[in-house]
Amino acid sequence: MQINETVTPAGVVRMLTWRGSKVAMRSYGEGPLLTLCLHGFLEGSAHFAALAEALPGHRLLAPDMPFHGLTEWGGGRLTPEDLSDILFQCPELREGRFGLLGYSMGGKVALTLFERMPERISHLVLVAPDGLRPDPWHAFFTRTRLGDGILRYTMRDPRWFTGLLRMLRGTGLVNESLYRFTLSYLGDAAVRRRVYRIWTTLCELRPDRRRVADTIRRHRPQVRMVFGRYDRLCPPAIGAHFAKGLEGLVRIDIIEAGHLLLREKHAGRIAAVFPPLPVN
Repeated sequence: MQINETVTPAGVVRMLTWRGSKVAMRSYGEGPLLTLCLHGFLEGSAHFAALAEALPGHRLLAPDMPFHGLTEWGGGRLTPEDLSDILFQCPELREGRFGLLGYSMGGKVALTLFERMPERISHLVLVAPDGLRPDPWHAFFTRTRLGDGILRYTMRDPRWFTGLLRMLRGTGLVNESLYRFTLSYLGDAAVRRRVYRIWTTLCELRPDRRRVADTIRRHRPQVRMVFGRYDRLCPPAIGAHFAKGLEGLVRIDIIEAGHLLLREKHAGRIAAVFPPLPVN
């Protein structure tokens, strides 16, 4: 593993060379409280810049996941063990405790890491997180041969799928937000190829929700969830359902917004759920 650093307007970027891939790790700020931040689908570590500004005295580390940001991925499927191996090349993460923040897709990644190293996690912040409810379609498309074949064909020619979506929207089985969200990724061939690579590369990063809940009960980290009231992709109801039986251990905050919470105008609200800095 080789580490090269570059100072940018949005933090310091390190390039971690790992098994033929170059994984970008961005760091923000200085301070005693360290949080590893995991970004959303088709976003990247640079999206945490506004949050870092709202958290003076905190240190944030944020990797670019495969096929996102500055990372140049040359490997196959990323397992939880692979991800841990990459992350622990950073000296800040090798010892002691740190927090996890996961936004949208990054919520699933954060829960996967927490499940495997709970003794290392001091606080867990989940912002409009994926991973809190079953996703049988994702499992079918990424973990079965038939599903992979259908997904691969659809990414080449999505016309049959867009027709099906249109029909399901008409029956009410697919809401307008999900319909528009899906169509936004199907109109461009390059984006479709990228979506296929992301889905198939990251499909091993999936938490066991029951095990995560049991682990929260045993280890009792500070867990905060933030949802947009009008989010149709990751609605607040999924957080409320997950938190049943975890009263006093999980707190949910609602912002008057949709799914796009990792934006400058919401940074202060998200920063407010972080634990306070230690008093000297």
